Amino acid sequence: MLFQSRYFFIIFAILLSGCQENGQLDIYLQTNRQSSSLNPLKNNSTRFLNLKIKQDNQEFNYSTPLEPGETLNFGNLATGSFDSIHISSSTINGVLTGYGTLEKDFKLLEDQPVSLTVPFRYPFTYLTGNTNLEVFHPFLETGVTTNPIQLGNFNYHSSGVALSHDGIMLLATAYSEVESTAKIFGLHTIDHTKVVEINFESDHPFTKVTISPDDQVAALYNPEGNKIIFVNLPDFFNQDVQAYSSIEFANPAAVVFASKNRAYALSSTGYSHSTCSQQTTSSVSGINLPSGLNSSSTPEIFPLISNSNYIASILLWNNQESLLMANPCEHEITITPIDEPQVSTFLNATNLSPCLIPVHLLKNNKHLFTTCQSRADTIGNEWAPAKLIIQRFNLDSPSNSASNPIILNYPREAFLYDANMPDGSYLQLLQETEKVLPLAINLSVENNKIILLTEAYYHSQPISISGGSLSELKRKSYSLIFLNPDSATISRRFRPACYPVENEFDLSLPEEGLKNIYCAEMENVEIPPISFIPVNISSLYGVK
Repeated sequence: MLFQSRYFFIIFAILLSGCQENGQLDIYLQTNRQSSSLNPLKNNSTRFLNLKIKQDNQEFNYSTPLEPGETLNFGNLATGSFDSIHISSSTINGVLTGYGTLEKDFKLLEDQPVSLTVPFRYPFTYLTGNTNLEVFHPFLETGVTTNPIQLGNFNYHSSGVALSHDGIMLLATAYSEVESTAKIFGLHTIDHTKVVEINFESDHPFTKVTISPDDQVAALYNPEGNKIIFVNLPDFFNQDVQAYSSIEFANPAAVVFASKNRAYALSSTGYSHSTCSQQTTSSVSGINLPSGLNSSSTPEIFPLISNSNYIASILLWNNQESLLMANPCEHEITITPIDEPQVSTFLNATNLSPCLIPVHLLKNNKHLFTTCQSRADTIGNEWAPAKLIIQRFNLDSPSNSASNPIILNYPREAFLYDANMPDGSYLQLLQETEKVLPLAINLSVENNKIILLTEAYYHSQPISISGGSLSELKRKSYSLIFLNPDSATISRRFRPACYPVENEFDLSLPEEGLKNIYCAEMENVEIPPISFIPVNISSLYGVK
């Protein structure tokens, strides 16, 4: 049997260098046995399994063809004490189809087998905002499909989502304006089944979810709300519906975890096109979380930074000893030590250029990234139209290193235009973007691919043509973009909404609702059957 229960069993025979005896490493890949749409090893394009073992700052890499049977031989493997093991599957041309990582100290011995169970998953990306939770494989556009995940009934819309760092747990939220009820769901990524659910009254959805690095605690919040809910994840996934505690907190725009017992929360309005034209300040507070977090425990809040310039996002830095803050209205990124808070400039406009308006902060194991709002003619006429800009710096010394920005032409949109022509025909207008507003950013696939959620504003001046005229056109469209920063290319785009507006500041929706009648179909652009405003994204792989 190739599959036993939900585990694919692989024995790696190890030939020890300098020894006569062979060691043995037995790896159980935890996969979905029933569903080919959720099991990377059942995908016909998968050709290779890759093994990576980490020891301090060293990596040992091995590869073998994926063949029928339960035993695979990677040949000579190193022995000793190791920090983690990573398994991935790929196609013959190297496209990633699945992965699994186990962060666990283990010792590979000469005289006895070592057994490890590694969760093995597709590198899915999840998008909220629709009635269901949308699911994507970022690099296999065909051949791998999975149904959206239902959260509640038709009255509920998905709002927030996050994945545990070990790839096992999926935490999602949904909200119903009709019932004034929020739901929190705990799901297993192996088969997308719901494990546990909490319902409670709420006057707003929880649009953001953050999980602590050790996967012990999650924070749920909404920048327009007045509370943060902290969930004890091990107890919650063990069916304990009282495994959470809430605190009053005005406008929680971001929460970052230093550990399961310490978090930092940003009080600030969400960034928009009009933010910097208003008098807006922000503050940051520390939060001490009690051990054994539940409904009877009370987190402790203490001030860290008060009445600061507007802050769009925060990021723990320098081994969690400092806090980075994006200040888009001041055209800089600032920093403060946590022990002795004192805000100073970390990256100024000169360092950030051409990213004059930094919005979101993100880091992987090599780079610090910041998303950037851009406008047409950002720097001189040669910049028209607006660009998609992500600024990045070397992680070792970002303030002293030259920037390496990702600058791309933002995708044009094909708008359907009722031009009132003599024959009543429709025209199609391919329009460049006027402004690009980044809404969210995340990492995918071994920390080196980027997922970006964006809002774009398009403005076309009136055009006179023979026998008719094209009136002024103003549109907004939303996109989920999969980006390869190394090659500076967009590999995939999903457009969930496109509709007319009065201007870029207009937050209203058409009276007739969202419909796929304003934008034309385009090559290499995926369009859902039902339009919706996207809210948040999370990626199964690459969070660390």
